[in-house]
Amino acid sequence: MIECRDGIHSPAGPFNAGLAAAETEFVAIQGSDDVLEAGAVEAWERLATRFSADMVLTRLHRGSKRRPIHAPPVRPWLCGPADFVRDRLYYRSAPLGLMRTKTLRDLGLKMTARLAVGEDIAFSMRLYSEGRVAVQRRGPGYLIGEDGPARVTMDPRPLENELAHIPDLLSRPWIHQWSPVASQGVAIKTLRIHIFGCLDTRPQSWWDDSAHEGQREKLAGLAREVLDFAPDCVRAFSRADTALLGAILDPTVPTARMLELAQARRHFLSPAALLPAHLGGLTHREGTLRFSTASFLVR
Repeated sequence: MIECRDGIHSPAGPFNAGLAAAETEFVAIQGSDDVLEAGAVEAWERLATRFSADMVLTRLHRGSKRRPIHAPPVRPWLCGPADFVRDRLYYRSAPLGLMRTKTLRDLGLKMTARLAVGEDIAFSMRLYSEGRVAVQRRGPGYLIGEDGPARVTMDPRPLENELAHIPDLLSRPWIHQWSPVASQGVAIKTLRIHIFGCLDTRPQSWWDDSAHEGQREKLAGLAREVLDFAPDCVRAFSRADTALLGAILDPTVPTARMLELAQARRHFLSPAALLPAHLGGLTHREGTLRFSTASFLVR
């Protein structure tokens, strides 16, 4: 046990302190109200040894009912080291599992201490894209707790704080070494999970509150940064996704209408959510059909 007092409202400090103090071949991080299932570490170590892995991504379950978390939606037939793009590893933001200590130090990886949310995203994206990753498909894994107090990361905060990890990631020089396909995949995930996702936790009253003036413009600006990074990413979107993105990019669209479109895209079996806005979306790896099928098959 070591003490960490850095005065920063972020889990990055304690994580970094622990990672820096580690002297073992492998290291792992764990959330404060999470638990490991019996035998998890041994199972991860066997995978790391078998595949000479720098990272073993663990199976994730949530709550006492052990509901599976379908991320990343890897190829159903995956039986060896995973591929950053083909196995959509960027959908796992947190590096939960077993990490090779030497690889972390060779890459100079640290959590982003100035971020209260998303401090692990740049860390994870570089590790997954440059390291050798194994994905645990069966056996004991990691259980995300739901019995404790509400997680800090679920509290609505100004978008410039909650989504600060987006410009942080896009400012990293190493992302420019990614292939166009990798850049598109990360951009699609960022729009779907983070940009669209922030609408699910904020009622209209939050947007209308005078204390949150200018948040629509902030959201539009962040979405444009993602599109500037990978303009072609929209070709994978459904009609519902495309309609919502258009409303986000135009702050003059009434907030009520934007939130209606956000709700509509979550009707996953509706024609608008299933049909692609562009013909190429039918076969695109991140298109609704392929992505939903892969997610369903993750257990």
